[in-house]
Amino acid sequence: MIFGRRRAPSSTPVALSTADATHREEDLSPQVKDFALFALAHGVDCVPDGGGSMPPFVMVETAAGKSLVRFVGVDDPLPAMRNHVAASGGVRAAMVWDGYLTDEGERRDAIFVEASDAGCGSVVLAHRYAQSGTGAQVIGRPMLISLGQPIL
Repeated sequence: MIFGRRRAPSSTPVALSTADATHREEDLSPQVKDFALFALAHGVDCVPDGGGSMPPFVMVETAAGKSLVRFVGVDDPLPAMRNHVAASGGVRAAMVWDGYLTDEGERRDAIFVEASDAGCGSVVLAHRYAQSGTGAQVIGRPMLISLGQPIL
């Protein structure tokens, strides 16, 4: 695996764009790998001190640079995030949200990211964490969840 991680047995119940992936890990560009890990790390950093969920957000990279849009107060943010990404004109994008990951029978909080280059298949990663008075304390390393359809 390119991310050097084992696959997680199950993830958040949010519907992901993972149906009928037609690519392999080796097909992902180094840029989207780095972008996905950057967005995932930013998501972990955004977990509120003392508890609570990280607000979902989208990162888009264009020729002009990177932008970030948060989806606060949106009842079902994933479709809104997908629409934003599709209309962005970006060269790569990442959607980041807070959820739960069950690994080896233990349910934990996790930050998820789905990222892709324009027109290329996506990668879904998760990083487990525990709440603390100073934000999130990561548990282990990021995990490769699945490969999916392009989000751009």
